[in-house]
Amino acid sequence: MKPWRNPAVVIPCWAVCGSALIALRPSPVALLALAVWPLVEYAAHRWAMHGLRRVSARAYRRAHGVHHGHPLDASHYVVPPAAVALAALALLTALPPSLVGGLLLCLAAYDLAHLGCHGLGPLRGAVPRSLVAHHAGHHADASRNFSVTAPLLDRAFGTALP
Repeated sequence: MKPWRNPAVVIPCWAVCGSALIALRPSPVALLALAVWPLVEYAAHRWAMHGLRRVSARAYRRAHGVHHGHPLDASHYVVPPAAVALAALALLTALPPSLVGGLLLCLAAYDLAHLGCHGLGPLRGAVPRSLVAHHAGHHADASRNFSVTAPLLDRAFGTALP
């Protein structure tokens, strides 16, 4: 497994980078990340990852489709690190470092929860069954159930499986 696709490498990297950004300029605004994360996760998964399919089938396969094709391969669980790094750098031009750091910590938690939904990683067996079932529904129908950590958003946006 390539190091930049290995969750055991990538997840701690986001946690360290996020913590460093918060430590750089400590601010309660870092907590705002907890409030906005569910929307960021939903939008990124629905419109960026799955939206790639409309732009380029090849790009979709490489960035996200391979995860759907091989749901038990741990090398396809993390958001592509190059995309995250570019997004973080772009966000740092407009947002406080502590907020971007908080988002990176939320991403690390999301990646752990996502692994757990597939029965892998340190949270296997610890993720609530309702989240596991909701995410399994997404793998059964990739046009539904986009949120891993906040299934209520799928209901709110009309993308929840009936």
